[in-house]
Amino acid sequence: MNNSTKDQRHLFRPGILKTLILIVAGIIAFFMLILPDSFRQSSFPMQIGDVAAQDILAPYSLSFESEILTERARQDAAKAVEPIYLPTDPSIGRRQVERLRTVLYFITTVRQDSFASMDQKISDIQAIEDVNLSEETIINILQLSDTRWTAIEIEATSVLEQIMRNTLREGDIFAARRNIPSLIDFAFPEDQANIVVELVDPFIVPNSLLSDELTSNAIEEARQSVEPVIRSFISGETLVRLGQIIRDVEWEALQRYGLIQPSDSFQDAIGAGVLTLLICVVIFLYFNFRKGD
Repeated sequence: MNNSTKDQRHLFRPGILKTLILIVAGIIAFFMLILPDSFRQSSFPMQIGDVAAQDILAPYSLSFESEILTERARQDAAKAVEPIYLPTDPSIGRRQVERLRTVLYFITTVRQDSFASMDQKISDIQAIEDVNLSEETIINILQLSDTRWTAIEIEATSVLEQIMRNTLREGDIFAARRNIPSLIDFAFPEDQANIVVELVDPFIVPNSLLSDELTSNAIEEARQSVEPVIRSFISGETLVRLGQIIRDVEWEALQRYGLIQPSDSFQDAIGAGVLTLLICVVIFLYFNFRKGD
């Protein structure tokens, strides 16, 4: 009997009692932190892409700004903005015509080189970086009379000038190159007209360039001009129907009503554990200070 009384007294010694109180308080605090979210989340256990197992009705009337629909409207407005190009730059056309003249002058120099063999001349012309003439075209050029070659030089320069006077954007280059033959004087035989085409083609480039800065500014202005999209529900209105696939729009409405609280339960448990530990530390320090008093 005496031993049992001693064990009871030992069990209820202040130090052990405080420890038990601390443990029980910690357990209660932990479950009080995690249970409400667990019960609330389990009421409608679903994720985006799931099929609704029942009708879900609005518990009360509510109006809110839909971030998802607002962002969609802003994206549509941004997509509707046309790219903004800078005005036609005449200096680009002049530069391209000058480059063509330089190539023509080099070819003339090669043609007039009496010390170079035919193979050497072909190799020299093939080495030109600005053009990529076929070997057949190069041979035809080298075999032309000076009169015909001079006529081709003048015609090629004239055709390029006509093309570069127009406004050319990146999407216009293909059509401009296809239009070269129609600008060549009909007096030229077909083989010589083909030489003009091959000479002019590489020098056709855009002279109206896309302005990334102006386009970006216009896109941003279009986005900012979109008013927030407001969604409104009345009490009892259907938020999600039975069998409906849960999309992001429905998910947003459910979140606004607090019917679903998507969260990482593991992270919630860690957070609750850390908070519980802090509570226990505070209680422990309180007991120690009281003991000191």
